[in-house]
Amino acid sequence: MDDLRHSFPPISFTPEEKEHLAARLKAAAEQEETMNNTRRHTIRHVSRRIAIGAGVAAALTTGALAAAMNGGLLNYFDARSPEARNALEESIYQLNRSETYNGWTVELTDCVGDDNNVYLWVDVTAPEGTVLEAPNDGYLYTDFSLELPKDILGTSGGGVTPIPDQDPQDNRISFCLDLGVHDGTLRGQSVDLTLETIVDRWWSDPGTDDAVLHEGDVTGAIMDHAWVFEDVALDFPDQAVRLTPELEIPYRDGTATLTEIEITPLTTTVRIEGGSCYDHHGRAAAEAAGSKIPVSSDPDTWFDCWHALETTLVMKDGTILEPPEWCGMGGSSCQDGVSSDTYTGVPYVQKAFQYATNSNLIPPRVIDPSQVDYILVCGVRIDMPQ
Repeated sequence: MDDLRHSFPPISFTPEEKEHLAARLKAAAEQEETMNNTRRHTIRHVSRRIAIGAGVAAALTTGALAAAMNGGLLNYFDARSPEARNALEESIYQLNRSETYNGWTVELTDCVGDDNNVYLWVDVTAPEGTVLEAPNDGYLYTDFSLELPKDILGTSGGGVTPIPDQDPQDNRISFCLDLGVHDGTLRGQSVDLTLETIVDRWWSDPGTDDAVLHEGDVTGAIMDHAWVFEDVALDFPDQAVRLTPELEIPYRDGTATLTEIEITPLTTTVRIEGGSCYDHHGRAAAEAAGSKIPVSSDPDTWFDCWHALETTLVMKDGTILEPPEWCGMGGSSCQDGVSSDTYTGVPYVQKAFQYATNSNLIPPRVIDPSQVDYILVCGVRIDMPQ
């Protein structure tokens, strides 16, 4: 198995992002007040993706808004319709794994994913009476390592999202781990996951020559402990709708064959092969320079092949979903079977994207694939099966 380590700094919000999230939470709380008890659970899908810290928590309101933020993966995502919420609920797989050390308990509660992204929810419970709040606007931090099955060739990023703690007195915090995968799937696989550390950090005299980083004021009893979970089965269900159009479409200065479309509650993936894919990443220029590997020399053009693969989802209710400019660069753009000195197979471009909003700090959006009416790929309409 291959070892993959993720270590990420705390996340911060701009004032505009705080206002956007606060507005969403307020709307959720107002909507909840209009619901009866049998329907009230459906509003609790306004999510959060913020660093744990007093400065961020102060930007959020309390009461009904805090209530709208409670929960695990089911409440983490941006699900905007009953169909999307149902699709998400049916996609979640319960893990129910836990470990206790020095009175602290870490639990892997559930996971959800597809062939591109996997999310795991982590609850941390401290001994009774522990105030889970770092001093002086500090933050609680963790990172993780993951041993992947040998047939998973790599990942396309990942991270740890600390969840804002609305009540530090309740001795409980949560994290969401997310991982992008390519060249394989983690569905049905077992992985070994290790939370390397859980530690509180804060600075005294920040911004001065006397600044000192402090660690472990709250989590000293566990800050040197690694939380190891072996053979974690990622048995989330397959919710994908897959099409194989085998259709010629316009692409760049020519045409290519649209060979695959995959739509899941979390992502859409399209793949084209052959034709004008030949020079999607500077292959001709590389060959002119005596190289057999297509690598563009101009970084500004590295993502042109993905941008040129224009993709739009049109939902049955008329909603239009397009990849935001800041994301949707997942996937591959290379030559099947490429080696250091020769090409084999067919050149292809593959693009995967999430249904994001206006910021990568806002939780991922989910959809119900059955609610997609059609998809446009480079202007060509592909109707979804009914």
